[in-house]
Amino acid sequence: MGKTVNYQFKVLYVFLMFGVLCGHIGIVERYMPWIEIFSFYGFGIQLFLFISGYFYSSKYDSTPVSFLLKKIKTILIPYILWNLFYIVVELILKAAGFKFAGNFSAKTFISIFIRSPVSHFNSPSWFLMPFFIAEIFCSFERFLLSKVNNFAKEVLLLLFNFGIGMLSIHIAMQSYGAGGYYEGNYLQILRAAFMVPWFSFGYFYKTYLEKHDTLASTWYYLIVVLAAILYIFVNRNASSYFVVIMGGYENVVLPVITSFIGIALYLRLARDLTPVLGHVKVVNAIADNTFSIMTHHCFGYFIFSGIFILIAKLLPFLPEPDMEQFFSDSGYYYMPRLKGFPLLYIIFAFAFSIYLQKLVNYIKGCINKK
Repeated sequence: MGKTVNYQFKVLYVFLMFGVLCGHIGIVERYMPWIEIFSFYGFGIQLFLFISGYFYSSKYDSTPVSFLLKKIKTILIPYILWNLFYIVVELILKAAGFKFAGNFSAKTFISIFIRSPVSHFNSPSWFLMPFFIAEIFCSFERFLLSKVNNFAKEVLLLLFNFGIGMLSIHIAMQSYGAGGYYEGNYLQILRAAFMVPWFSFGYFYKTYLEKHDTLASTWYYLIVVLAAILYIFVNRNASSYFVVIMGGYENVVLPVITSFIGIALYLRLARDLTPVLGHVKVVNAIADNTFSIMTHHCFGYFIFSGIFILIAKLLPFLPEPDMEQFFSDSGYYYMPRLKGFPLLYIIFAFAFSIYLQKLVNYIKGCINKK
């Protein structure tokens, strides 16, 4: 028998990827207007971990080393190799006169493990190292209790991990600098600790809650929207913070609440839209290439901006691009019009990332044949 495909979560991945790409080109408010109530910055990372936890297999409870080796192969090694790739790309661009390209050394390369990627182009992949750490932590945590298999164990693990997550927020807040974000030396550990409970919650939902998630969608959405509005009334705004810098937290409780609300909304939206979108080829292509999209979409934006600039040079009726900014700012995107053109960038970034992964897969296939 073939492997059962969960199309609901493929649709969920597309929502998540679209939100990420909108955010990184600066138009998330325009294309996701409901962000005023459900701030994507309040639960986006947590949704990543929730999905990962949902698909975690309990067979690894007794074989955590197998899980570790799997994640080294699928996350850590590709993360390292793509960082090396983008360092080379930036060195080439620096030689071509692009001022934003950095100076790299062995010391800056080490920072990809303890802080973030050193290249501008794959900066969104910052979450992969803490994501890797969080998954491995949860796996070994479950291994320590693998002899116990009951509901009480899962509840205790869930509560313990939420305690870890809230502690990470507390520690970060205690170390805020003038900019309102964490400025200590344990950023990667705090990011991972923040992620841990949402991985656990994903597994807990699949194991115990999903079968009871049967409330009619009309009532479900009404409750979720009212909860979000009540939250905003109490907090005076939709919670928005940045795990990448562990900054913007109001306290240790509100980020947990806004995460539950956001995950609840998108989980049900994905379920209701699965009959319409679940088997669409584009949806499946995006869902099957999330690693590549997260790693390469900013480089895709840069390439597409370069293409537009070339077109503008050939067509005199288009506005003159700011070449100085293009060469000095990796985040400069030439857009003759602000409306509509960002969506072209997003479509290109999706396609670029997916076909780049297809090229990599083709090269790997050729090497394996030899």
